[in-house]
Amino acid sequence: LERFGMRWTARRTLGAALAALALITCVSLWPGAWDSSQDLYDANRLREEDQNLRRMVEELSVKLKAERDHSKQILGELDAARKEIDAPPGGHRLAILVPFRNANFELKEFVPYMTKFLTKKGIPFSIFIINQIDSYRFNRGALLNIGFVMAEARHDYIAMHDVDLLPLNDAINYSFPDMPYHAAAPWLHPIYHYPEFIGGIMLMAARHYRMLNGLSGSFWGWGREDDELYKRIVEFKLHIRRPGNLSTGMQHTFRHVHDQEKRVRDMMKVGKQYAAGFTRDRNTGINTTLYMIEAVRHERMDGYPYIMVDVKLKCDEAATPWCIPPDKCVAGYYRHQPSNVCRRCVMNCRKGWVLEPLCSQTTNSRCLLLGKDISEADADARHLRRGTLGGPAPAPKKP
Repeated sequence: LERFGMRWTARRTLGAALAALALITCVSLWPGAWDSSQDLYDANRLREEDQNLRRMVEELSVKLKAERDHSKQILGELDAARKEIDAPPGGHRLAILVPFRNANFELKEFVPYMTKFLTKKGIPFSIFIINQIDSYRFNRGALLNIGFVMAEARHDYIAMHDVDLLPLNDAINYSFPDMPYHAAAPWLHPIYHYPEFIGGIMLMAARHYRMLNGLSGSFWGWGREDDELYKRIVEFKLHIRRPGNLSTGMQHTFRHVHDQEKRVRDMMKVGKQYAAGFTRDRNTGINTTLYMIEAVRHERMDGYPYIMVDVKLKCDEAATPWCIPPDKCVAGYYRHQPSNVCRRCVMNCRKGWVLEPLCSQTTNSRCLLLGKDISEADADARHLRRGTLGGPAPAPKKP
């Protein structure tokens, strides 16, 4: 019995060993068996990640739905008045042309505001932002010419519109003009009030703009291009229409949002640039504007659409050398005051108002009268009015 018990135990041990060997053999033939625990861990981890992704998708779906609803609301507002934009009654369609450079603060307010303003009036329109990205000085006239060429095919009238001027009075008219319509009339504009002023906001039929050959392209820096446009309009015997004396007056008809401290305008006049600013330019216009379009982007500002056109202008530096930003005061423009130059000329240079090199002596009476926006010719005219040509101004009479 003892031997039988030992043999039975041995047989049982051998059977267990053979079973273990068979198990090991099966495991060795099934490589993934050792990874079963790892697979279980990975499956749990994937399940958790899947649950997290589902939660993220649900959250994003809620956000996207809110944004989609907001977009639908904005598009609904636009479509309500612009549902016939491709074929509006009468066939008129307005192109808002905005000459632009580094005015993002003003642009953020301009696009939504003007879209709402014109939509409320039922005016079919498009907004073109003509963005100058080259290294030359700003050229408002050339940018407007470029915008006109781009818009002319699908728009039969334009608004030459400053980005920093917003209409507050609903009586300001943006409908198709049979004659040039200056919305920002001198008696309504918050800053400029001289009779020949036609800047700020000017509406014009495309055929009239083409007839005038657009604006001059010789004005680099700020100002004077609209004064030259006035000469073209008068020469072609077009009548400039303006709004009447609105009760809102100069203070509440328009809002001027330009911040002179943050975005200083390029007022410098170099060499003969000041004198050239008072002449009728018969050499430049739409047909001579040279440029390269770098990009055309259909963008939105707070959901409101506009077209951004990035352009690089080309300059005939021999004809208008003042297109290049001057790096120093030359030819009558001084950074440091020489002994034979009056202090007023130096101040003008530092402020950006650079006059022709006639003011060169401290004893020159004209020099002593020059101010920020007064030319040599203006100073002479002031002397003539006072009857003191070449001499000092008379003392004021006692009351």
